[in-house]
Amino acid sequence: MTIRDAIQKGSERLYDAGNEDALFDTRELMKKAAGLDSTGLAIQMDEPLKPEQEASFFSDVAKREEGEPLQYLLGEWDFYGRTLSVGPGVLIPRPETELLVDVALEKLREWDRPVEVLDLCSGSGCIAISIAKEFPKVHVTAIELSKEALPYLRQNVQDLEAENVTVVEGDITKGFDAFQIPTPDILVSNPPYVTADEMAVLQREVRREPEMALFGGEDGLDFYRCLKGLWFPHVRKNGMAYVECGDAQADLLTKLYSDYPTAVTYDSNGIGRVVSVKL
Repeated sequence: MTIRDAIQKGSERLYDAGNEDALFDTRELMKKAAGLDSTGLAIQMDEPLKPEQEASFFSDVAKREEGEPLQYLLGEWDFYGRTLSVGPGVLIPRPETELLVDVALEKLREWDRPVEVLDLCSGSGCIAISIAKEFPKVHVTAIELSKEALPYLRQNVQDLEAENVTVVEGDITKGFDAFQIPTPDILVSNPPYVTADEMAVLQREVRREPEMALFGGEDGLDFYRCLKGLWFPHVRKNGMAYVECGDAQADLLTKLYSDYPTAVTYDSNGIGRVVSVKL
């Protein structure tokens, strides 16, 4: 069976399983199985697959049919121009989170000085590492509780040589006083914010991601309340907090944080995605 034949067969299977990105996913799985990049794949489409490559490819196709996220099968995903290791137990980095990085970096460039940044619920480290690599003057403390996510966080910090990131294991609901960490100038977070009603109807791929990285309480705002009560008071005066939020949550957060000046940054779909809080 040639690479082309396998891709056609695999994409048909994924399409029949309801995958709208069947061809893209199949090509990505083939690149993994055959050890090729995009150029190599295009050149070798009519080359025969080795038996072990064919077996690996169709094994992954079967897992994808069952709803295993593509990113977990590949073991990596790109975020802000860098490739991060991901897998079961860690939240998959998403394009909308890059907007949070953009907003934080805008303030850092404006200040243009050494800054302490605190990343809460760091997960894969996508936010912490991106900020640290884009603005080397900062030091970032990345806090994560999950024992499943922490290995990915530490691996990504190591692989991407983010020497100005310090990983801390801990539960942010205990508050700033539970940690021995520097006083931050900037706090960033993409906390769990999925509501109870939304959890019940998540796509099957998203249900494979860790619940503790998704579920934000009955109304999705539990962690935002925690940030206001236990973390905001410990950010340096005239510092900033930047938090990602879900669809229709930005207005709720501006009300929750009405004690502070706030601003909302909208994504390309017109959804309020990042709430900025001046502390």
